[in-house]
Amino acid sequence: MSDPAPVPHLPILATAAESYRLTFANYKTYIWIAWAVLVIDCALMAAVTWQFWLPEDQIETAPVANIFAEAALFIIVPTIAYSIISVGWHRFVLLDERPSAPAYFDLSPKVWRFVAWFLALTVPILTAAMRLIIGIVIVAIDVSEIPAEWQPTLAYTGPGIILFGLVVGLPLLAYIFRFCLIFPSIAIADKRKCRDIWKASRGNTWRIMITSLLVSAPMFLLAAVLTHLTRDWEQNRMWSALSSGLLEVYSLATLPFITTFLTISYRHFFPEHVPPSADNE
Repeated sequence: MSDPAPVPHLPILATAAESYRLTFANYKTYIWIAWAVLVIDCALMAAVTWQFWLPEDQIETAPVANIFAEAALFIIVPTIAYSIISVGWHRFVLLDERPSAPAYFDLSPKVWRFVAWFLALTVPILTAAMRLIIGIVIVAIDVSEIPAEWQPTLAYTGPGIILFGLVVGLPLLAYIFRFCLIFPSIAIADKRKCRDIWKASRGNTWRIMITSLLVSAPMFLLAAVLTHLTRDWEQNRMWSALSSGLLEVYSLATLPFITTFLTISYRHFFPEHVPPSADNE
């Protein structure tokens, strides 16, 4: 039995650069795809924040049902919005399919399948990332400000969480990023299975993760800066709602960069999906 054909390595820097180039070159089309969903999503996020906002001294007494309702809406509404827009963008980059109406709003079965996969893959990603962040925060804080009885525990907890994140979390993230190549397949109804994605991308696990971080890191850093600059807005109901809406605008405005990376990577491993014109803008 002959060995399987070698899989071409994903070029890290070239893929990251092409993700930015292709997105900027076709950003007008992205706006066309995204604007209607963006308006609805941002309005809903601002409304949710307005509805559940409480003064800082009342947060601890908030009803548990309200806390869960707010958390659920903050997960479900953006996920549906991201999925609708991502499906449209994947279809444009891979199939050169452009919206035929002034407003793009697709709620077909492929979008709901995209939503299900998005939730299934992003929850482990966020969990692993939060473990690393919590560990770093614990190590970075001034332990003198912590109650004395907690200090011995924190001295071991922070490094322990970081070590766990590096040994378990990073490999988990790497494999999850590889499975994210299923998203372009779902968007174009390619009917590929996870095993097809896994087989086609073998030997590229860390390349996919490193490239995705190169593409997304600048946007996450800028998001952290914007969140820091607007942190005082949470003290006022109106400004807090406005902050939620604006941060959602930013999230959707930067969404095509990582989506384009997935599309280009998918096209690399499945070269039959080459668009007839990806640079017509």
